[in-house]
Amino acid sequence: MLSTFSDIPTKIWSEICCAADIDVGQPGRRSRYAAVWLWKELTGGDWRLAPGLAGENTESARTVYSKLCKTILPRLASRLCMYGSTLLQERDQLS
Repeated sequence: MLSTFSDIPTKIWSEICCAADIDVGQPGRRSRYAAVWLWKELTGGDWRLAPGLAGENTESARTVYSKLCKTILPRLASRLCMYGSTLLQERDQLS
């Protein structure tokens, strides 16, 4: 399941941002980089190898990812981890 995890669904992303009092941003942009961060946290892998970055320009991705890690991700981290926990529980129930 995590091998194809490339974005956070719009409804869930909106709920996470609303709870943290953060603007949702452009559809598929912040949520995709948040998915990259979450993928890294859940797998322990290198964020540059996350499915959400497939085909992405590395330098541009690094700039955007670094900016989000410093600005909004600290405020979203706990909520994103809770969402990640539900993803892993769903995966375990399917096996």
